[in-house]
Amino acid sequence: MQLFSSQGEYLKAIGTKELTGPTTVAFTRSSDLIVLASRGIFCFNESGKCVKNITNKHLNKPYGSLTIARDGHVVVCDGNNIEKVLTPDGSELLLTISDPDRVRPTYAVCHQDTFVVSYYWADNVKIFSKDGLFMYRIGTPGSGDGQLCRPAGLINDRFSSLVVCGSYNSRLQIFTIEGKFLSTIGGQHTSLTVDPRHA
Repeated sequence: MQLFSSQGEYLKAIGTKELTGPTTVAFTRSSDLIVLASRGIFCFNESGKCVKNITNKHLNKPYGSLTIARDGHVVVCDGNNIEKVLTPDGSELLLTISDPDRVRPTYAVCHQDTFVVSYYWADNVKIFSKDGLFMYRIGTPGSGDGQLCRPAGLINDRFSSLVVCGSYNSRLQIFTIEGKFLSTIGGQHTSLTVDPRHA
């Protein structure tokens, strides 16, 4: 991994020999850097030293995405088509979120008292309660307004709207958290290259 200043100036490289294939980084509330890689989840302090590997008995094969919730809990995609919520230090499993359609999750974020999870191969986003229960889905397959094609990354903006990255049609779709379509940004189809992490 490479660290840059807010002006884009290269500062230093961060890593360890056990760290291969990093896919996601996130900062904890204490400014530690959490990295999801092919061999597990690693924690680095502010100076760039690897202080621990938090992969443990609660995780099968973490992959794809890792986010830090506002309360500091770690949300990670794991094997067996589930999301797991861990304590901030990763030592305890707090919640398991299973898709009712048994589809592999791609990315997850926390929004207030819900978990929002994208499903790349199902072309939708699903909303789960704070207890991990399925509530409803957003989007249907396609390229029209409110439709999704290989959704990947997610984020909630400052207005609490949900922004979904559509990787196949190169656009962002914006929804209310209740699932109402609001707008589209972009949309020029550029490639059909499949992300190898989802193959």
